[in-house]
Amino acid sequence: GEVASSGEASPIGVYLGLTGTRLKWEDLVYAGLATHAVASNKLQDMAAALAATPGPHDKATVQALLDEFAASSAADMPAEPAAIPEHLEAINKCFSLGTLEEILEALAAEAGGGGKSAEWANKTASIMGKMSPTSMKVTLRMLREHASMPLDEVLKVEYRVAQRCMRPGSDFYEGIRGVLVDRGDPPASWAPAAVEEVSDSMVQEFFEPLQPNCELDLSPFIK
Repeated sequence: GEVASSGEASPIGVYLGLTGTRLKWEDLVYAGLATHAVASNKLQDMAAALAATPGPHDKATVQALLDEFAASSAADMPAEPAAIPEHLEAINKCFSLGTLEEILEALAAEAGGGGKSAEWANKTASIMGKMSPTSMKVTLRMLREHASMPLDEVLKVEYRVAQRCMRPGSDFYEGIRGVLVDRGDPPASWAPAAVEEVSDSMVQEFFEPLQPNCELDLSPFIK
C-alpha cells in the first residue's frame, strides 16, 4: 500500500475526495478511517462487555476487547466488493499525479489497458466526467495544499472557498438542480464544461482572501 507522509495528500485521499466514492466496511478499515469492523448483531453485546469491564479502561484493554469482537464478527460481515484493496495499485498510479488532466489521462490509459482495474478505471472516469470541472480542480488543490497546513488555516481557507461556491450562478446551484431537483434529467450543465477550460487563475479566485470583516474569525475559540 501507500501511506502519505506528513504534509502530503495520499492517493487514496485524492481518489475519495475527487470521486465521492462510498466505502464498504473493508475499505474503511484499509484506509484507516475505522479501526475495527463489528457486525451489527454484536454491537449490543460489545457495548455490554465494555460497560462490564472493570476500570481503568486503558487503551490496551479496550483494544483487546474490540479485537475479540472484530474477530468473532468475520463470518457475519457482508461480502461486499471493496474497491481500495482490489485496485490499490491503480489508485496509487492515477491519483498520485499532480493535475486533474493527468489523473484523467491515467484513468483512460488504465481503462484501455485491459488489466484487472480496467473496468474500475472506466467507471471512475465516468463518475468524474459527470462532476463539475471547476469543483474538482478546486478540491484537488485543497487536498494537495491543506495536508501541510494547521487546522485553523485550513478552516479559514475552506470558508473562503465555500463563500465563493455559494455565489449566484455557480456550479453549486446547478449541481443541486441537476442532481437533487431534476434527478439528472436534464443533467447538470457546468460552466466551464470541460476540465481544460478551467484555468489556474479561475481556481486561484476561490482561495483569495475575503474582505477583512468577512473572514472566518476563530480567535474566540483558540487559546
